This record gives sequence, C-alpha cells and structure tokens, in this order.
Amino acid sequence: MGKNRRLLIGLLQSMTTMMIAAASLNNLTDKAALLTFKSRLLLDPGSVLAKNWSETSSHCSWVGVSCGRRHDRVIALVLPSMGLRGTIAGDIGNLSFLVFFAISGNSFYGHVPEELGRLRRLRGLFMNANQLSGNIPATFGLLTNLRFLNMAENHLTGNVPREIGNLSALQQLSLRWNNLTGNIWSEFENLSSLQILSLHSNNFTGTIPASIANLSNLDMFDIGHNSINGNIPSELGQLPNLKEIYLSFNSFEGEFPRPPLNISGLQTIALVGNSFSGNFPPNLAFKLPNIEGIFLASNNFSGNIPPSISNASKLVYLDLGRNFLSGYIPTTLGNLDHLLFLNLQFNQLGNDPSSPELGFLASLIKLKHLQTLQIGGNPLNGTFPRFFPDGNLSMSLTEFLAGGSGIRGQIPIEIGNLTKLIWLGIDNN
Repeated sequence: MGKNRRLLIGLLQSMTTMMIAAASLNNLTDKAALLTFKSRLLLDPGSVLAKNWSETSSHCSWVGVSCGRRHDRVIALVLPSMGLRGTIAGDIGNLSFLVFFAISGNSFYGHVPEELGRLRRLRGLFMNANQLSGNIPATFGLLTNLRFLNMAENHLTGNVPREIGNLSALQQLSLRWNNLTGNIWSEFENLSSLQILSLHSNNFTGTIPASIANLSNLDMFDIGHNSINGNIPSELGQLPNLKEIYLSFNSFEGEFPRPPLNISGLQTIALVGNSFSGNFPPNLAFKLPNIEGIFLASNNFSGNIPPSISNASKLVYLDLGRNFLSGYIPTTLGNLDHLLFLNLQFNQLGNDPSSPELGFLASLIKLKHLQTLQIGGNPLNGTFPRFFPDGNLSMSLTEFLAGGSGIRGQIPIEIGNLTKLIWLGIDNN
C-alpha cells in the first residue's frame, strides 16, 4: 500500500512539474510574440513601448498588456491612439488566449496577418483608423467567438471574404471608409446576431434582397456612399429593432419602402442623393414617434409636406431640400420645439395665398433651438411677416437662407435682433 502511495505521489509531482514547465513555455511564447510585435515598430512616440516593454520584466506588467488571473497568458493587447507606426507581426497569432486586440488610431500599414485567424478566443478586434491595405484575410472566418470587428478607415481592397458569414456571434461589423468591392449582401445575410452593420464609403455594388429580414437584431444599417442600386425591400422597413438607416449617395430608386416604414423605434433615416420617388404618407409622423433625423434631400420626392409632421415631437433634423415637393409650407413646423436644422430649399413649395405674409416663417423664427433655416429656391411669393413684434426671437439661429423665393416688401428691422446670425442670404428677391 505504501509503495503504491509513493508511486502515486511521484506521478502527481511529475505531472505538476510538466504542467509548470508547459505554462512557463507558453508564457515565454506570449512574451516572444509581444517582443516581435515591438520589433516591427518604426515609430514609437516617447519610446513608451521601447522603455516599458523590457525583456527583464514580466510581460503582464507592460503598458497595454493584460493577463489572466489564473495564469500569465495574455488576454488583452490594447494600444489605441499612441502614434505607433509599423507592420503587424504574424506572431500575434501565437497569443492563443487573446480576447481583445485593439490598435485603433495608429499608423500601422501593410497587410493584415492571416495568423490572426488562429486567435479562436478573440471577441473584440479593433484595427480601425490605421493605414492597413490588401484583403481581409479569409482566416477571419475561423474567429467564431468574435463579437466586435472594426476595420474602418483603412485602405483595404478586394471583396469581403465569404467566410465572414460564419461569424454567427458577430454583433458589430464596421468596414467603413475603405476601398472594398463586391456584392453588398452575399457575405452578410447569415449574421443573425448582428446589431451594427457599417459599410459606408466603399465600392460595394448589387442590391439589397428580402433576406435582410434575417438580421432581426439590426440596430444600425449604414451602406451610404457606395454604388448600390435597385429598390428597397419592404422587409428593411419592418425590422423591429432598427434605429438608424443610412442609404445616402447610392443609386436607389422607387418608393421607400413600400409599404411605408413601420418601425416605432426608428430615430434616423438618411436617403440623400438617390432617385427615390413618391409622396410622403400623411401619417408618417405617427408611424415614427421617436424620429430625430429625417434626411431625404436630393431625390425625386413629390407631393405635400404633411401637416402632421408636427407630431414628430422629437425631431431635430429635417432635410427635404432639392426634391419636387409642392403645396404650402405648414405652419405646424413651428411646433417642433427641438428642431435644430430645417432645409426645404429648391422645391416647389409656396405660401398660403390667403395671407400675403409668410406665416410659417413667423412660427419658425421663434423656435428656441433652431440654428439653420434654408427655404430658398421656392416660389414663396409673399412678404416677410411683421416679425417678432413681441421680441420673442430665436437666440440660436446662425444661418438663414431665403434667396430666389419671390419675397417682396421690406426687410423687418427686427431681423437685427438675431444676434447669433452668421449667414443671411436673401438675394434675388
């Protein structure tokens, strides 16, 4: 019995020694990977890493490095906005316990290492605002625990690898401000956990299919400034959690969407610079009780501005310029107490002929928060109202543009009380 006990104790001691040796070897592997990362730096302002990442000290004490509590394995490497410049060593792929890797706001350049695909525990990868080039590695499709992927503001090219569609846990994907190409949708329709999709300012093409309905958790959808075309499927307008839609400066056409939007939580919709058409539904404000920004300029919208727009009580930005809107400018716009920006320029909007005065203007000019008011390029054909006889003027208005609108009569002396005004444009009247 005693002999067996001694054998068991010896075996346990041997296993413990082996485990310690393995842990030590892994720690050395992590440290070596970090030192190789440092060796690739060409610029390290203040020599922060050069001085702090010393071979004689524990890597777990280094700036930007975090290790696990139960071991000395690196779980986070966080070095944002430190002015670092260099290439990214593939040895980073040896940090097998890494959960967060953040090097945003530096000047890293060159290709993104394929070895990052070995970091199977990775949940957050933030490489935005650098100078990285080349393709997104297909090995990223192996990062099945990834929740956040941000590679915005780089010089990436090529198609998004189809393997990205394997990242079923991904919640936020930002690739904006790159030079990526390919079909807008083929790689994204299976990302059912996605909450934020930002592809702004690339060279994506194609159309948006009805399968966007698969992204039922989507909170923000931003594909502005690309070359995407076709109609917008009604399924986009029915996503229950959507708060922000950015489709500006593409080649979309048709009505948006049909049937009309039915997302009570929607806060921002931006469709500027497309070929959308159709009338605004009279109940638009009731369908969008939480809307804060409506950006529909430079399209082919027609019809009237529904007076019920005043029921969108949270509205801050209303941009309807450069369309074919007609009818009267509703005085109810003056009920939008939170309005900062109003653009109705270059439409076919007029003034209620029952009064020669621009009654809507009298209500708008009193809004306490309004900063920008653009109504020029419309056949208003009226006179300035007897502005502000009570002196209750906006103290925030900085821009008032009403040129080329057929306004006649006198300029009210009270306009001089708009003390924050920087730009006054009432030419060609």
